Amino acid sequence: MPLPSGQKSKLSEADVIRLVKLLVRHGADANDKFVLGCIYGADGFGVFKELLSMNADMSEIALQIAVDMRSFAHENGATLKFGEAVILKAAQFGKSVKFREFYREKMRYFEEFLKFKSLKELKKGRLRFFIETNLALDNAEAVKFLLENGLCDLADECEFLRKRRKFTAGRRF
Repeated sequence: MPLPSGQKSKLSEADVIRLVKLLVRHGADANDKFVLGCIYGADGFGVFKELLSMNADMSEIALQIAVDMRSFAHENGATLKFGEAVILKAAQFGKSVKFREFYREKMRYFEEFLKFKSLKELKKGRLRFFIETNLALDNAEAVKFLLENGLCDLADECEFLRKRRKFTAGRRF
């Protein structure tokens, strides 16, 4: 059961990890999609790592990160839209120190995911949403990250990126 808004648990992250292990050992489903949303939303990076090591399905992480990036951009006055030319304000926000710090904090989850899994294990639509979001934010670092982690091993996704980059012509990645 979640805690009331603004209230923190008195359990340490190590205590939570022990609790998760105990629950899984006694039949809890570590692959429940609700679990990823809870630990990611509560900044439970240690728990996330532990669940990955237990082979839990964390394949929604790209979607979670993209949704957070879009929300964060919107909260800061930058609206992202698909299928349109890049909105200058969104691209400028994607270059800001504030966004860069936010991005790095969130991407540690994706980086950890890729220590255990590959991009192939992400659903196509989720990965494309992540790509679209980062192109709208003019986030070359995210595109480079995907390319370095095997995006072009997925022919359809590589072609999708190529076409989208052509659509956002003039920007360098």
